[in-house]
Amino acid sequence: MTCQISCVILSYCYKYIGSSSLRTAVILIGVDKMNTVDIIIIVVIAAVFVGAAALWAYGKRNGQICSGDCSRCKGGCNGNKKAAKAKNKDNYAYSQTFKISGMTCSNCAKRIENELNELDGVWADVNFESASAEVRAKSEINTDTICGIVARLGYSAVRE
Repeated sequence: MTCQISCVILSYCYKYIGSSSLRTAVILIGVDKMNTVDIIIIVVIAAVFVGAAALWAYGKRNGQICSGDCSRCKGGCNGNKKAAKAKNKDNYAYSQTFKISGMTCSNCAKRIENELNELDGVWADVNFESASAEVRAKSEINTDTICGIVARLGYSAVRE
């Protein structure tokens, strides 16, 4: 049974490598001596494996999972989000929206937001899904300063 399970698991590994003829050969070696219960167990295990892989890929694609190897955040994915000092919209007389390009995960957005929130009198809210940043400030917002900070982090920003 162990050899048979190994053969089927190897077949799934070869599937992702792309060697379909080798995958078929490995399946044929293990399947001919299995009973129905063995096949059902293996199918359930394979379904769990494929489902987990699909969820992981979906999370990576949508920026919900970051393994720390994001080319943009350069491993800075595990930091905490820094809040603005005051989050009452009435305290901020000025507001501008920027389109941000180059973000590859939600942690990229968090990294930009943290950096902008370090500015005195600024409250930034960066959204990965919409690829935008809403920047509120107590005094006039210098577009060049915001774009420069975003560029220094490896992204680009354009005022909308």
